[in-house]
Amino acid sequence: MKNFTFAMKWHEILKPYSDDIRREVYDAIIEYVATGTVIEMQPLARIAFDFIRYEIDEKARRREARLAKKQQVSSATQSDDADRITDMYYSQKKAPEPVTVSNGGVSITMNKERIRCFVKQCVKDMIAKGRKPGASDPKFMSSLDCLVTNRFEVLRDDLISRRPTAPLSEDLWNAIIQNAHSEFSA
Repeated sequence: MKNFTFAMKWHEILKPYSDDIRREVYDAIIEYVATGTVIEMQPLARIAFDFIRYEIDEKARRREARLAKKQQVSSATQSDDADRITDMYYSQKKAPEPVTVSNGGVSITMNKERIRCFVKQCVKDMIAKGRKPGASDPKFMSSLDCLVTNRFEVLRDDLISRRPTAPLSEDLWNAIIQNAHSEFSA
């Protein structure tokens, strides 16, 4: 756990106990939060600590559940944004044209469906790097156009030379080798 909140009610509950017991419980709390281990302590301190530990664990479980839900919502929103922006990109007629590249007996067709997946992955990469598109942000669309054009040229050159230099090309070559032609990712 990176950090935690020390509840003042713990201090209030431990006030009537001796300084040794309180100190033992405080040390146990800090050790537990920092390392996840439970140290040896007197029986009375152990009882108090166990109640506090239960509360610390419960707060951690709720925080993890909240973060997981937030990440799930963010992922769904990002996918919806990527679809919407990809549609907008296509409506501006900026998408690369389908192309077939042949080299050494290997022919690869970048059809409309693959190009759409390619553009969508470029959009996702931009969003993942913190670029937030507006309703019709010309700056975002211009950056996307540059990214798609540059990546597409690198991909095409790598396919022609059969020397993958970009991670996208390596993924595509691996997919070709494994006969998994349907989709690839950047």
